[in-house]
Amino acid sequence: MFLRIVVSLLAALVLTWNAMACDACGSSFGDPARGGASGFTAGVGDPRRLLKDLAVSRKLKDGSDAEPALADGVPDLTKPAVEVAAPRRWSVDTSFEYRQFQHNRAENSFLIVQAGHDQHAYRYDCFVNEHIGYLITEDLSIGVSAGFRSLHKVNVDDTNRIGQRETSTGATDLAFDVKYRFMKQTECFPLDLAVFAALKTPYGETNNRRTNGDLFETEDQPGSGSLNETLGIAASHGWEKWGASASASYTHKGQGSQEFKEGDLARFSLSASRLLSPTCYAWKLYGSAGLQGLLERHAVDHHITGPDHGGRNMFVLPGIAAKPNDRLVVSLTAPIPVIQDENGTHQKQRWSVQLGVGIRF
Repeated sequence: MFLRIVVSLLAALVLTWNAMACDACGSSFGDPARGGASGFTAGVGDPRRLLKDLAVSRKLKDGSDAEPALADGVPDLTKPAVEVAAPRRWSVDTSFEYRQFQHNRAENSFLIVQAGHDQHAYRYDCFVNEHIGYLITEDLSIGVSAGFRSLHKVNVDDTNRIGQRETSTGATDLAFDVKYRFMKQTECFPLDLAVFAALKTPYGETNNRRTNGDLFETEDQPGSGSLNETLGIAASHGWEKWGASASASYTHKGQGSQEFKEGDLARFSLSASRLLSPTCYAWKLYGSAGLQGLLERHAVDHHITGPDHGGRNMFVLPGIAAKPNDRLVVSLTAPIPVIQDENGTHQKQRWSVQLGVGIRF
């Protein structure tokens, strides 16, 4: 039986970011030993402390749980098992994201809007998200998350205020998540396999107003006002100093505030990681790289399909994760857009950075 908990910042980023307007790339900060800094991992309560395929747990004579003894950092199954600490079931994870966008002159964006198209005219967008998770069993975890958004843009649709800066800030929607690992990596099976789901509620801020008194568009509000459901599957594998993960998910988005329905989203990710620090060190440092693709359908505004929403995007995700101890992890990822095939005239992203800090107890 696996007994320790490794980093699982899964819903704080992947699941809640699935609910954002004009979805961007999101890293997961899952198990860093298995590509988690750049992708979604399947493990739930898997310790993988030894970073070995055959790190099989044992039972002591009194029935308590144990792990294999070590010989030069490698499991030695010929020696008596060693008792390990009790599992840490709770997690509190904080994530930060900053997005910078390609800028267009306000006057040019104004002409696009007057021609009947949509142009965001974003300057930058910031998010802070908090996730609380609980490990029910070694294979089942649940969580709840919410956050704060601060969007900064310019006015491009009011003749008297062209180029004027505007800000929309407030609480994002509350979301719930669950993940269940139905297959474990063992001597007889090469992968961890898990299914996961999330439910985003419509309880975020949706009534922010602009300087002229009009409501910000639904996409510019901290909350969407819609009920969104996400289903997905993930696979992970770990061996010695290396790890790899893959995942796929689909998010259905309901109609939100101002009779606006964001486009449904399909998300795919591949990632790999490697232990960079010496195995004898108590603290661990992991480097990772990932690839993430997003397919977003057109949005529907007042029952009319909009030509300027959704698209096909792909990001490369270099990342790094540090574990000073078993209770703390710090992760940094910098998604790089390599394909941004936006529908219509929507604004493209220039660059972004994502930081995660997690505590286990």
